[in-house]
Amino acid sequence: MDDNIFTIREEFLRNLDGAEAVKLFQDLIYAETMRVGIPSSKINISLQVNVPDGGIDATVDADINLSAGGLIESGNNSYQIKTGGDFNPNQKQAIKNELFGKKLPNKENLAPEVLFCLEHKGRYVLVCFGKDLTSAKRKNAIEHIKEFFEACGYPSARVGVWSLNNLILFFQPFPALVMKINRVSGLPFWTLAEWSNQADMSTSFEIDEEQKKYLNSIRDELRNNESSVHLRILGEAGVGKTRFVLEATNVDDLRPLVIYATASDFDQSSLMVTFVRNESWNAIIVLDECDPDQRARIWNNLKNHSPRIKLISIYNELDDVAGIPIYLLPGLSDNLISSIIQKYGVPKFEAGRWIPECGGSPRVAHVVGQNLRTNPEDILKPPANVNIWDRFICGRDKSDSENARQRRIVLQHIALFKRFGYEKPLLDEANTIHNLAQESDTLITRARFQEIINQLKKQHILQGKTTLYITPRLLHVKLWIDWWNLHGDSFDIDRVTVFPPRLIEWFFEMFEYAEGSPAASQKAKELLDENGVFQEGRGESLKKGFGARFFYHLTLAEPAAALGCLKRTIGTWSKEELYGLNQTRSLIVSSLEYIVLWGDLFPDAARLLLALGEAENQTYSNNASGVFTGLFQLSEHKELSKTEAPPNKRFQVLQEVLNGKSPEARRLGLEACKKALSWTSGGIIRDTHKIVGKRPDLWHPKIYGELFDAYREIWKLLLSSLDYLDLEERKIAYKNLLDSASNLARIHLLNEMILGDLEVLSKKEYAEKEPLIATVVRFVHDSRKEIPPVVYDRWDKFQKELTGSNYHDLLVRYIAMNLIDDEFGEAGEIVDRVEKKILELVDYGLSNQAELKAELRWLMSNDFYRARSFAYVIGKNDKEKSMYLDIVQTAKQLKGERTAAAFLGGYLQDCFIQDKNSWIKTIHSFAEDNELVYAIPWVIWHSHELTDDLVALLIKLAKSGDINPIEFSLFEYGSFLNKVSEKAVEEWFDFLLSQNDIAFTLIALSTHHQLYVYGNQNKTIPERLTFRLLTHPTFFTPSEKIRFDQMGEYNWKNIADRFIEQHPTHALEICYVVLEHFADDNSLFGRFFSEIHNIVGRVAQQYPEQVWGQIAEYLNPPYDGRAFGITHWLHGESEIFGEEDKPSPLNIFPPDAIWKWVDTDVNQRSWYLATFVPKTLHHDEDKICWAREILVRYGQLDSVKRNLIANFSSGSWSGSASLYFSRKLQKALDFRKAETDKKVIEWINDYIEKLERDIRREKIEEERDDY
Repeated sequence: MDDNIFTIREEFLRNLDGAEAVKLFQDLIYAETMRVGIPSSKINISLQVNVPDGGIDATVDADINLSAGGLIESGNNSYQIKTGGDFNPNQKQAIKNELFGKKLPNKENLAPEVLFCLEHKGRYVLVCFGKDLTSAKRKNAIEHIKEFFEACGYPSARVGVWSLNNLILFFQPFPALVMKINRVSGLPFWTLAEWSNQADMSTSFEIDEEQKKYLNSIRDELRNNESSVHLRILGEAGVGKTRFVLEATNVDDLRPLVIYATASDFDQSSLMVTFVRNESWNAIIVLDECDPDQRARIWNNLKNHSPRIKLISIYNELDDVAGIPIYLLPGLSDNLISSIIQKYGVPKFEAGRWIPECGGSPRVAHVVGQNLRTNPEDILKPPANVNIWDRFICGRDKSDSENARQRRIVLQHIALFKRFGYEKPLLDEANTIHNLAQESDTLITRARFQEIINQLKKQHILQGKTTLYITPRLLHVKLWIDWWNLHGDSFDIDRVTVFPPRLIEWFFEMFEYAEGSPAASQKAKELLDENGVFQEGRGESLKKGFGARFFYHLTLAEPAAALGCLKRTIGTWSKEELYGLNQTRSLIVSSLEYIVLWGDLFPDAARLLLALGEAENQTYSNNASGVFTGLFQLSEHKELSKTEAPPNKRFQVLQEVLNGKSPEARRLGLEACKKALSWTSGGIIRDTHKIVGKRPDLWHPKIYGELFDAYREIWKLLLSSLDYLDLEERKIAYKNLLDSASNLARIHLLNEMILGDLEVLSKKEYAEKEPLIATVVRFVHDSRKEIPPVVYDRWDKFQKELTGSNYHDLLVRYIAMNLIDDEFGEAGEIVDRVEKKILELVDYGLSNQAELKAELRWLMSNDFYRARSFAYVIGKNDKEKSMYLDIVQTAKQLKGERTAAAFLGGYLQDCFIQDKNSWIKTIHSFAEDNELVYAIPWVIWHSHELTDDLVALLIKLAKSGDINPIEFSLFEYGSFLNKVSEKAVEEWFDFLLSQNDIAFTLIALSTHHQLYVYGNQNKTIPERLTFRLLTHPTFFTPSEKIRFDQMGEYNWKNIADRFIEQHPTHALEICYVVLEHFADDNSLFGRFFSEIHNIVGRVAQQYPEQVWGQIAEYLNPPYDGRAFGITHWLHGESEIFGEEDKPSPLNIFPPDAIWKWVDTDVNQRSWYLATFVPKTLHHDEDKICWAREILVRYGQLDSVKRNLIANFSSGSWSGSASLYFSRKLQKALDFRKAETDKKVIEWINDYIEKLERDIRREKIEEERDDY
């Protein structure tokens, strides 16, 4: 290096213009204040040279002691900068013109900033960039200035004048500024301005709050002049370390000091030697790619010259060294990665898809953003200015070096697999990759392979512990494509069969990127063609998990070839064969769901999905049926689209389906039409993200008219199908049309079509009138303010035509139908429109009884929503009971119909209110009439009250078979039995229980709960009756009806709780009943976590020894399901994942009783107890630790230790298994600290050892599963 480059050349300073001079002087001031320790807040410099500055260009307030004559002196320093050779400061007139212009030389005419300086006894300095003054001329200039200041009243003013020779001396200690002045080029050292102009340093800079703290901390460290400064910046490749340091140093007070270089260029260079020898130099040296050896060697040379020389060294491997502050930069957060990509005009949603591929690297994020904007077909294309992938691969080595070449070979072979095992017990996977790499370069020995792997791990290009993977993912894909481009043509894929099993899967998973390499793409097509691996046995391999997973990843690369493969395989299967596809069905469906994205593949892929849908055997929404029908859903949002295929191309498939011969296919087609007609603005977004290759351009309407045309087409398709579908299918199609009509009619361009077609439909014989009325009424009610008045009037007219005006039509509208719209006004307020209409219809009917009588059979034979309300109003307003005989006669004609009985009961309800005795006589008269007796329960039910007489009557009629006993269920709820005598209540329950049928026992149970328990009543529960109910044998007789009756279980438990509370003498009997049928599938107690089981715990609180005695009877071999259920309950297990600290019922019982039970048969019962003691370890003195106590007493027995380990090893969790075992390990370690018993310590050590094995195993699996 030529030392003259650090000798300032005068002509460069002399030729600066005003702006350049002020900027350079600013750098000088900031550099000097950093050197002497003046805060940058004390500096004020204006760079606006064309704006009046009050006579001063820069000021510095120095509140520290500084020697006179320097660039900065103590106190206020005010600088006026002059450039060009025309200004001659040793001429008095020139000074006068500078200070006063054309005005008189007096105080009033001084510039305000100059005046401020003099008033505050500051130092005025005239800086002349265009002149090199001799000492005499400089002295003359100073005297001229002082003379003028004295004339203004400042005889003691401090004045300085500097010219080029002075400035050169001031600049000389700052080599970065000297390089800037001399315009040094061609050297591997850069000023910050030159460094920041490098293309990869000029990208946008994004940091989060944590990194902002790092940034400020680095700046604070660099401003430290009290001790040596060396900052170590570490982070994985691509994380943006260099860019981060640039940003940290790119501030006014640090910028003028910065010199940037790579460590290899600076190490042992003449520049480093000059820095050491020149004691006046001050700089911040930034060294990139500085490995530990270089860092140690360079700092050894510079440390004793710090803080005048401050060092920042950057490296991509962890380098922990004492005495040097280390800043370990993490990858950028997802939000910041997204923000970088968005700056290239990429929408936020799309940017978010690329976050995982960037691996937290801002460098990669910039590449992604740039390529998405300018080169979306090749996201992996590196920028023109720097090969980003070589930066990762080669590190500090040259790309053609041997180290880089071998590293590239190893990485390319690793990239063949999604990940790979590296440490025991997974070394066979690493060995496989090494063997492949060694075939490419025999010099890559096992030792060299390990060396490269370790280096890549240090660089964080390989991450993981026992299983490694390449990051960022885009680098992985790039390496994979490079390998296939180099070796793919000659690679025999059959070799893969000898790889370790998991490595085979990871090899094939990478094939989803095959589109990025012609060789890989061709290999994928060969695997999928008619001679490929999937053709054997007509696709037998597609039925196996590995084969289907491999096929799915090939599909992502070659969807057309994959479709051809499926047509040749599952496309030839029978319906029975398709129905038998279970294990891999979802993978095949997912493959077709991807294939169907592509417009030209849509028809055939949709047909295959349809075939699977016809043979559907799964119930979740994204099964083949759900995916097929979802293909036809339309949306204005591109993200919600399912395919490139435009609607008309999709609807051709639907037309084909609806015209087909398969009933199952037609039903799916009708469901697809329903989806197509439903307006949707939300849903599941189909991920079309691809790293390589073309992405599908999903269909979406360019204008709303396209969407509306699609709705019109599918509406007409469905409408036309009504002419040829069978009866049930026609009902579905008709319902689909009506369900969509209201929403579609809101679209102005479709409104007339919808209305016209509905008018035509209304005249079809098959068109049910009620749902059509409901549709039109709803639209008219909801859209009055949305559609033009003329359109509204036409719909309103149609509504009235549909509703009709005759009596039957109005009954249909307001009695048979229940429309929510009738209950709300136009503004959404609640209205009583229906009640008013019912009253009008009743008044009309009573006034025109012939018409009402003509409707009775229709009204009483259908379960209309408002029929009973209508009947009640008739009865209330029929004062003369003129309709009574007709209603009774109709009820007789409809003998046995519950709707008729309910209508009759509604009519007679007001009779009960007005004249109970007369109403009761009517009831008894019905009892004598075998055509009306069936209606008695419903007539009574409308009274909401039972009497002893009516109870007796109902029981009598039920016993005689005149009424169905199941009608007693009418009286389960409410207050029917509240006013009857205890004797009548007992007779009621006695009848129900005497049926010995679980249906009636459950009615009795529910009725009892309502009568005595519900609502926290304080009633006394009848002892004999309740005990009989709780122990009724039907509860323990096999029946599907009782097996999963959670309401029955709830009622039984609540009644038993209240019964035990009021009649404690029966507690042990109830407990025995529960234990006898504990976890019995055929009983009410069969549910594994039944709340009824807690009855045992409640009784045990009162009678612990007696209950333990009962329990012990069931804990003898052979251990059956009941014993398992009881021990599971004693264990304290919960149905909630991970709730293992739930209090154990075992704690209720006296330990002595349990030890006594064990001691009668230690060999059998000690290990058995170990299987169900609570899984808790503690040393609390106020409660027993059962696990510890059993070890203290019986820990010498292997069977006890073994079963206790098994007990503690059981459990359930959600989330990470290793984390679950780690929490258990911590509890065990904490317990061991305070333990003293040898047997317990021996067991806890075994348990801890097992947990550690579990944790190691689970961590390996979680890492391999990418959990």
